[in-house]
Amino acid sequence: MKHFTLYERHYHRLVEGFENFLITRGYARSSCYNLPRHVAEFLHFLESRQVYALAQVEAPELEAFLDYLQNRHHQRLGGPLSAAYLNKYIQALVRFGEYVQHHQGLSLSVPLKAFKKTETPKIILSPQEVEALYQACTPDPLGQRDRAMLALYYGCGLRREEGERLNLADFQPERGLLYIRAGKTGQDRFVPLTSRVSQDLTHYRDRGRPCFTYQTQSEAFLIRPPGRRVSGQALSLRLKHLVLRSGIGKEISLHSLRHAIATHLWQAGMPLEQVARFLGHRSLESTQIYTHIEPGCGSENDGKTLNHKADEQP
Repeated sequence: MKHFTLYERHYHRLVEGFENFLITRGYARSSCYNLPRHVAEFLHFLESRQVYALAQVEAPELEAFLDYLQNRHHQRLGGPLSAAYLNKYIQALVRFGEYVQHHQGLSLSVPLKAFKKTETPKIILSPQEVEALYQACTPDPLGQRDRAMLALYYGCGLRREEGERLNLADFQPERGLLYIRAGKTGQDRFVPLTSRVSQDLTHYRDRGRPCFTYQTQSEAFLIRPPGRRVSGQALSLRLKHLVLRSGIGKEISLHSLRHAIATHLWQAGMPLEQVARFLGHRSLESTQIYTHIEPGCGSENDGKTLNHKADEQP
């Protein structure tokens, strides 16, 4: 991504403050890197139009910036920017608006409409396919960590960065809870543990994890030799390995596991509000994106079946 030089010191400080704001709120590393740079491009654009104060920014400036983006080419790939990429700028400006409102008392409350993306079918795992992933885990320490990974990302529905940041002290089996420190929504939360999930995490903590700490101690829950925190990229590679071993024939990510548990819970009859709390969503709109079935498909009997078998999940 191209770096834009800002000549106004005030603008430069705003970008730095915005980045710290995102870090404090627990946004993913990629968001903390990319969103401030999108904002820097916006402020650079304002400077080119001789707009040197946010108080001067009105709808025409925002519309002109979005028009500029739609007409510029991708700096690395060439061709026009995709709707998904353009929406990252919308997200950056919305979050930046929250920042300046809270810290500067300024308002950038001009409504911004998201660009319409081309709909692509979502890849959703069935419960049987999730079970196949569990069965693909080997009994050695690495396989125990793989099973713990599935327990966290499917069984607990964590975001990628939430699993990366998880510490030993956050796993509280005696209370039947997993503590998730402030994440994307800026709020801490607790995720309830089924006995099966708790058992898998305990087994990894007590037996598998010590095999990775032969040189150094670490507070991280998911670790690699010699005791360092496992990155989301490394976990994604392990998931691809499980997909190959299971033979399910789908290209999935850690986030697909989060989508899967949301869909399975709703399909089993869990109210959308409860699914939202489980996922750590602030809005039901976000949860509706995750649940890839029509409302009303989950039956009362399905809900009872899931509740009865919740502690028997693989």
